[in-house]
Order: sequence, then C-alpha cells, then structure tokens
Amino acid sequence: MRVGYEGPLSVQTLRPNHTSAFAHSQIVTDSIQSEVAKGRIKEIESLPENFYCSPIGLVSKLLDGKQTGWRTIFDLSSSEGHSVNDGIPKHYGGIVYETLNDAIRLVAQAGKGAVMVKRDIKSAFRHIPTNPCDYWLLLFEWQGSF
Repeated sequence: MRVGYEGPLSVQTLRPNHTSAFAHSQIVTDSIQSEVAKGRIKEIESLPENFYCSPIGLVSKLLDGKQTGWRTIFDLSSSEGHSVNDGIPKHYGGIVYETLNDAIRLVAQAGKGAVMVKRDIKSAFRHIPTNPCDYWLLLFEWQGSF
C-alpha cells in the first residue's frame, strides 16, 4: 500500500531518537527484534540516496489510567514542517470510525438471523504491507544490540 506521500523527493533527513527510547533502550531493542522476527521490519546496510530517518520513541500503554507497558513509536511527524507526515495530504490520513447507529442500521438491513462481529486487531497498521516505493520514507536508526 502506498502511504500517499506528495512532498519533496530529494530529501536527506536524519532525526535523533527521542529521550524515551534511550531511557528504556532494552524495551526498544526487544520491540525491534520482535518486529524483525515477524518480518515487519527489515534491516538495511546503508541509506538510500534520498531518505527520511525518523526518530524512535516510547509512549505509555494505559488501561484505566494505569500504565500497563510501553508502545514503540516511529515518529513520522518529526520535525514539524519537515516530516514524512507533512508530505502526506490530510485527506489520506483521516480515519472515520463507524458509529453504534451505523452498526444498528446494518444489522436491521441484513434482517433476521444477522450476525455482527467486532474485531480489534492488535497492531493493526503493522499488518498492512507498505509498497517498496515508499520504504525510503519509513527508516529509523537504532544502535541497540540485536
């Protein structure tokens, strides 16, 4: 899937990782190792001619207001005005969720015997393959041990 980038094509951006990544480096290393093992991240030997190398960070996972772990992020919005996300028009990034009324309407349309299923796929966006033409937009650097 293409990411919808329409920004400059001649770019060499290398942003430093966020402080949170260094403060909990083993968590980041474990996360990256897991993603590599699942085939969601590929290691490359050298940077392409044009690239965005976005920072890695960690954000708290919360459940009922209590921290339950960490989520590794690849900050495609850094730095403001010069990021991958700045080159993607807003109409490509909007997500509209179905409402309860939408679900009720669909079940009513389907009629008697209709079955409704709700699924929550963990790390859903990591299951969508990125077109190789966009790999240069999704790079990061990590000096942790693999």
